[in-house]
Amino acid sequence: MQNTKFSGIIQEILENPNTDIVELLQDKLHLPQDKAEVLANRIEKQYLQTTNNDNTKQPPIKIATEKTPETKQNPQQPLQKETSYALASLSNKEFEAFTKWLLQELGYNIQPEKIPTFLGVDYLATKNNSKTTILTRKYPPTCLVSEAAVLLAQQAKHNYQCEHALILTPAMFSDKAKLYAKACNVELWDAQKIDEKILEVKKKTELAVQMVFPMYKGTLLASLLALTEHKKFLIEQRVGEKYDVFFIGVKFPLLTFQEQNGKVVRLIYRIKYNEPVGENDGEALIKCDRNGTHCSGPNDAEAYAQVTEYLEQFLE
Repeated sequence: MQNTKFSGIIQEILENPNTDIVELLQDKLHLPQDKAEVLANRIEKQYLQTTNNDNTKQPPIKIATEKTPETKQNPQQPLQKETSYALASLSNKEFEAFTKWLLQELGYNIQPEKIPTFLGVDYLATKNNSKTTILTRKYPPTCLVSEAAVLLAQQAKHNYQCEHALILTPAMFSDKAKLYAKACNVELWDAQKIDEKILEVKKKTELAVQMVFPMYKGTLLASLLALTEHKKFLIEQRVGEKYDVFFIGVKFPLLTFQEQNGKVVRLIYRIKYNEPVGENDGEALIKCDRNGTHCSGPNDAEAYAQVTEYLEQFLE
C-alpha cells in the first residue's frame, strides 16, 4: 500500500512539474520539512531532471499544455465543442464522484482501492471479465493532452497487469496522443466522448423507466391515470377534479394533480425532503392561474417523464 501511495505521488509530480514538491510530500506522507526537502531533492534528480552532453538541464515532458491562440485558430486543430455537462465547473472532488458514477453506470466494477492524483484519481476496474486501468484527469478544456499521458496509461496497464487502459478528461488530446493511443491500445475519452457516454447512460435509464411504468399515452392526464396499470400505485379521485397518487401501503399521497377540460392544470409533489407535505407546501411541477388559462411547467411528455423519474425513487 505504501509503495502504491508513493507511486501515485510520483505520478502526480510528473504530471504537474510546477508543484511545490516539498509541501506535497509533507501533506501526503506526513514528513517533517527537513526530510521532505531531502526526498524532494532525490525525486527531482531521479525523475524531473535529465542532462545532455553539456550537462544542461532539460525541461520535463508535460502531459497537458495550454493551447496557444495560434493553436486555437489552426483549422487542423478544431475548437472543442460545447458539451451538455459542465465538467469544467466541477471541483476535483465532484469530478471524482462524477467519473466514478459514470464508469459504474457503464458497467465497470471499480475496485475499492483508488490512487489519488493532483487533478483526478486512478482506478482499477473490471468489465466483461477483463481488467482495465483508468486514469481520470480534470485538465482544463483549454489544454491539449500530450502523448506522455498515453505512455503513462500504458505503463500503468503493464504495472497492474490489465488488459485495457483508459484516459478520461474534459480536455482534448493532441494528434500525436491519438496516434500513440491507437498504437498502444489505450482508449481516450475527451469531453465529446464523455458526452456520448452520458447520453448512453441516460438512454439506458429511460429504457429502464419505460419498462417499469406505462408508456406515455398522448396526454399527461391519460398517462397519469394509466399509472394504475402498475400494481404498486393507486389513484383516488377527490372533489374538484383532483386526484391523489398513492404508493400502496403508504397512507400519504406521493403527488396530487388536478384536471380541467381534459388538461392537467396543477401537479404537486407531496413528498419533500422525505417527509409528506400538504398541497400548498409541495413542489409544483405544473401550476396555472385560477381560470386554468395560463399554465407554467414542461410540456405533457416531458412532465410525464419527470413524474415517472420522481415516482421511481419510491420503488427502490
